[in-house]
Amino acid sequence: MTETEWQDCLHRMDEHERYIYALEPAEPDPSASRCVHSRHRTLAHLRACQETWLEACIAFEQRQRPRLKLLHPWRLFERKSYELVPWEEHLAAFKAERLRWKDLLKSADRTKAGKINEKEHSIESLTDRLVGHEHHHLFTPR
Repeated sequence: MTETEWQDCLHRMDEHERYIYALEPAEPDPSASRCVHSRHRTLAHLRACQETWLEACIAFEQRQRPRLKLLHPWRLFERKSYELVPWEEHLAAFKAERLRWKDLLKSADRTKAGKINEKEHSIESLTDRLVGHEHHHLFTPR
């Protein structure tokens, strides 16, 4: 990724953050089977993705080429019953994790890498993945 592409990625990350923080709160809707059916489910899913991938980024920064076994974000969502957690709790956790991610990016070597479930990733690739994933859930008409 070029420096220009990286800066664009960080800019989009900031835009998504502002957009998410401005969303109208929504009640949990356990009957919503997909993110497109519920703002609450979308926030909960994005929280699970950020939580999972941030854990990997921290491990990449702290250890030499770690090999991680992580739950897929949807499995984390299910295991923690995120469809039932109040909006305010999801938003508070999302904000705290986003701050941790951005703080990590200030000092981390973004090329540090490792494996998640046998697939190669880096801090840079996971940041780009998160931003692309957020864009898909927030702005792609379905």
